[in-house]
Amino acid sequence: MMKSFALKRNKALTFFIFCSIVQLLTARNIQSGNVIFALSGQEASIIGMVDSSSTEMIIPLYVEYADKVFDVTSINDRAFIGHNNLKKVSLPETIRRIGSLAFAFCDSLNQINITSTIDTICTDAFYNCFSLPVEDNIRYAGCFLVSISDNNAQELVIRDGCKWIGDNAISNCHELKK
Repeated sequence: MMKSFALKRNKALTFFIFCSIVQLLTARNIQSGNVIFALSGQEASIIGMVDSSSTEMIIPLYVEYADKVFDVTSINDRAFIGHNNLKKVSLPETIRRIGSLAFAFCDSLNQINITSTIDTICTDAFYNCFSLPVEDNIRYAGCFLVSISDNNAQELVIRDGCKWIGDNAISNCHELKK
C-alpha cells in the first residue's frame, strides 16, 4: 500500500515538473514599446515596464512576435509596482485579469479604465494609489472600489456601476454603520 502511494506521488511529481519545464520553455519574454510581455500559447501577459519616467501607458490589444499574434490578456502581479510617474493607463478590451499589487505604490496614477471584460482583480492591485479619483469619500479605479478616503466615515454610498470592491477596501472603517 505504501509503495503504491509513493509510486503515485512520484508520478504526480514527475508530471508537475514536466509541466513546469514545458511552461518555462514555451513562455518567452519580449519587449514591445515600453512594455515587457511574457508570451505563452496565444496570449501575452504584461510583466513590467522599461521606462519608469513614463507618465502614460497605452496597453495594446496584441503584440506580434515571430510572425505570430498574441492577445494581451493580463497584467501580472507587481507589473507596474512603484512607477511613481505613471498617471494614466489605457487598457484594451482583451485584458481579463489584473494581478496582485500590479499598480501598487503608483503615487501619481489618477486615471485608469477598467473594462467590462476584466473578470479578476487580485488583492491590493491598487494599493496606496492615493491619486485615484475620489467620489463621495470613495476612491475608484474605473468601476473598482479601491479604498475609502476617510476611515472615520459612518455611511458610504457606492456609485452605480461599481463592479468590484477591493480586498481590505473598508477594513479600517471602524465607525461605519451604513
